[in-house]
Amino acid sequence: MVERQIAVAGALAPAVEAVVANHVDTGTPVIVEGDYVLPGLARPGGLVRAVFLHEDDEAQVRANYLRREPEAGPQGPRARVTVLYGRWLAAQARAAGVPVLAPRPWADLADRVVEAVRAPAAGSSAPAPPGPPTTAHLAQGPAAP
Repeated sequence: MVERQIAVAGALAPAVEAVVANHVDTGTPVIVEGDYVLPGLARPGGLVRAVFLHEDDEAQVRANYLRREPEAGPQGPRARVTVLYGRWLAAQARAAGVPVLAPRPWADLADRVVEAVRAPAAGSSAPAPPGPPTTAHLAQGPAAP
């Protein structure tokens, strides 16, 4: 099942890339969010910045699904695939120099995301450009409530 998630993300990548490229070309800010957004578009210190959220606690993911979709009942296998795919995606993001944050505590998540987007790239002493990025690329996995 994880292989299927990875394949879907790869299949959708050209469409996401086209959307991001259009926004970069026109200087129009955008936030792209979704389970299948890959970190390859982000370049440390570039116009496209990213933050990936990863919940690694399978019990928390199950609880989130149950709260969000109570009619579906417990979704243990789905939660397991979500965590495994999230681990793969987080590893890809880290390899690309893209920050990976835990979504909890939820209360300060927005502040932590802004801080991560504005922080200098790993291995760089140059600060991020002032103000919001021209294009922000934010992926949030399916584990969020």
